Amino acid sequence: MRRSNSFCTHAGGAVIRAEPGMVTSEFAMVTPIALMGTFLLVSSIVQSFHVLNAANDARDIARQLAVNGTSSIQSEVEARGGRVDVSMEGSSLTVRVTEPVRGLFHSLGVEVSEEAHIAMEPGHGRNP
Repeated sequence: MRRSNSFCTHAGGAVIRAEPGMVTSEFAMVTPIALMGTFLLVSSIVQSFHVLNAANDARDIARQLAVNGTSSIQSEVEARGGRVDVSMEGSSLTVRVTEPVRGLFHSLGVEVSEEAHIAMEPGHGRNP
């Protein structure tokens, strides 16, 4: 049985002969780029999750401090390696949560930081 020669016609009308191994070399060039793009996409989604988590923690800590004067979430954030900064200016309470990001961005030293502001009700909570 005789193997037929395969030819490809390009848009310009030129006919070229397909060489054995062309697909393998193209696959070897495209695969690392596609995998890197997928990895960066997944890492960005994970970082977005950490930003939302920090924002939720800051909001919940501010709410608990305004109502009770203490926060159980504050110790949880600090146990995970994060920092919680609380400041009071007049009747406004500001909570800033800074946490290290895990995953690809952890090795780069990336941190996420979110703030929450809440107005203190007269007679509720204590000064942090």
